[in-house]
Amino acid sequence: MAVPFSDEVYNKYYAGWGRTEAAADWANTQSQKMGGSSGGIPSLDEYINAIAATLPAPPKKYTEVNPFFFDEQNAKALATAEYSPYYDELLNDYMTDVNTTKQRLGNDNSKILSELNSQKDYFVQREGTNLERTIRGIKEGYEGAGLYFSGARNRDVAETQADSQAGVEDYMRQYKYKQEGYNTDYQRQLEDTGLATNRYTRDIGREKEASITGQVGQLKQEALDEYLTGANIYYQNPSWSSSI
Repeated sequence: MAVPFSDEVYNKYYAGWGRTEAAADWANTQSQKMGGSSGGIPSLDEYINAIAATLPAPPKKYTEVNPFFFDEQNAKALATAEYSPYYDELLNDYMTDVNTTKQRLGNDNSKILSELNSQKDYFVQREGTNLERTIRGIKEGYEGAGLYFSGARNRDVAETQADSQAGVEDYMRQYKYKQEGYNTDYQRQLEDTGLATNRYTRDIGREKEASITGQVGQLKQEALDEYLTGANIYYQNPSWSSSI
């Protein structure tokens, strides 16, 4: 049984020939080209092979024709460019508030310490003035009694000075205690502010990274959906249905 001349036969046996010349040669020599029997009549296997040679080859799988590719590095760059301004602005606003708070804490502490120091200076000055007045009164009293050089006068003056000194020392202890307390509170507030800043910076960094990662995943899913849509269109080609 003769096998008709076709494009597949031409491409397989006569590449570079003229069409007319190739068709004539095929009519006379097809059995030899297909490995025909000596009697000139092809066997069943030869005929099947010849027919198979004229059929189009099955199309390649879509994954071979168009392998899926997703540029994750570029997607991450795009996502970073989209989300960085937002999270950077949040962090900058927060740091502005933190710096304002720290400045106010410092100013308030300086005012408190300054007032405390002023009170201390006033107390010391007042106590010195009162001491001088008291001693003068003691001396004048003893002088009026004709006992200016008596031991009693000296004893009263010494006791008065000792009491005054004790009062000043007690006040200074309270002054230092308050001063240290205010400074400790101020330092603790600064430490708390620093810890809160570190936590916020950490959390905002995590949120930023999560948003970028999520955006990359979304872009990848969109690319995959588009890829699968192309695959569906490709496999709806009739040549696929006839070859499966």
